[in-house]
Amino acid sequence: MAAGQKAFKTYRQGGITGVYTAVTQCYGHLRPGQKALERSVEFCVALDIGGVVIDSEVASAEHFPRDPRFMEVAAANRINAVLRRYGMSASNDDTTAYFAARVGRIQKYTNDAAQLDSHAVGQSQIAHYKKQVVQAATRECDGDTGDGVATTAYSGNLAGVGPVTVISAGSNGCAGGQAPRNWLWVFFADGSSSQTNQPPNQLDSLAFSDDQIVVKSLEVGQEDSPNFPSHLTQLTYKVNGRKLMLAGSRFLAIRKE
Repeated sequence: MAAGQKAFKTYRQGGITGVYTAVTQCYGHLRPGQKALERSVEFCVALDIGGVVIDSEVASAEHFPRDPRFMEVAAANRINAVLRRYGMSASNDDTTAYFAARVGRIQKYTNDAAQLDSHAVGQSQIAHYKKQVVQAATRECDGDTGDGVATTAYSGNLAGVGPVTVISAGSNGCAGGQAPRNWLWVFFADGSSSQTNQPPNQLDSLAFSDDQIVVKSLEVGQEDSPNFPSHLTQLTYKVNGRKLMLAGSRFLAIRKE
């Protein structure tokens, strides 16, 4: 389990190259006759297999190409050489059996580590993103946000972009005004962000679809009061060059409260 946790933690800090560096260093520290050699070899091999698991699953989820250093054949050759060097395998068949007996367990431990890390870090990151949006909104409202700034977070994946968090925010009484004010931000996996200059008027729902953020919003029609919008509209946003942009809109229906 420790190797799976180390593999994922290293991946978060240094990407797949960081995992490969950690694996290489781990193998490099092995010495014949050292205390608990077999246990040390087991740890290094499990770390290597953890790298295979992470690379495979990230590539599948994000449609990225596999890293050749963690392709199954490359890793198997590396592991086979280590096991045979330290007398833990006598043949390729022994190595295959060794790998097969452990890969499922290591995959579970690595995924468990990812889920625990993702929940803890994710909640902390979302709180940080919300704080950034509130600070930006407060500046735009000249320090007066009226009733305050309410925020809602949505997390998902965009094709060609990867994991993102969208923060929707709204304020009644921004800078002393009467009409509601709204903001829509997207935060990327590296912490960078983009704010659209065409946010929804009153967000009703938000969903991720392929490379699009699809929002249903109550927009203000010509006959509407700014505080009582009735035009249910679908707004489609896309990320273009790391910029969140409105790509299209479509009227859906009149909704009267």
